[in-house]
Amino acid sequence: MSSTPKRNYSADGLDEFIDIDEFTALITSDMADDLMTAFRTQTGYAATYAVKAASARRQCADIDLIVKMVNAKLTKLKRQQLTEVEKELAEEESRKQEKITVDMVAAEVMLHPEMIKWLQMQIDADEIRAVCNAAADAFRTRREMLTGLGHLTSAQMKTNVQIQSATSAAQGYKARRAARRGEVVDEAAE
Repeated sequence: MSSTPKRNYSADGLDEFIDIDEFTALITSDMADDLMTAFRTQTGYAATYAVKAASARRQCADIDLIVKMVNAKLTKLKRQQLTEVEKELAEEESRKQEKITVDMVAAEVMLHPEMIKWLQMQIDADEIRAVCNAAADAFRTRREMLTGLGHLTSAQMKTNVQIQSATSAAQGYKARRAARRGEVVDEAAE
């Protein structure tokens, strides 16, 4: 397993993975219009957005790795530069060379434009990952909502069947009672 990222992020920036407008339209469209279509498409959408979330996590891990690599490279460079500058100043002033501290190097590294760029990309990658995770979670929640709607629809259908059965039974009873009494039942009136 390689420790270097698979993509050249400095050249082409970060992948967004999700078009927010498309996602918003997609997450709300099927359920209200056609429950069967929503049931049929749910698994595919959930899988698609889970893969996008995984890709965003990978991108975030890649950027974290790059930040660590840039930090290591700049730490070495800045330590050398600070040491050389301090050595020259000590020679000019005829004094003992002061020790370069970890905090001095860290401050120089954090202020370097390359480090700032990669830290900003790390923040952006974290945001993209959070959005992708929220989208995947939305489809998991949608699945639960669809399951609930399915149970509700099934219960309503059972209730409708029971009402129809009760109505048919009542009409049958009324007809049999009328027949026992010798009455004529007008079924069109019912």
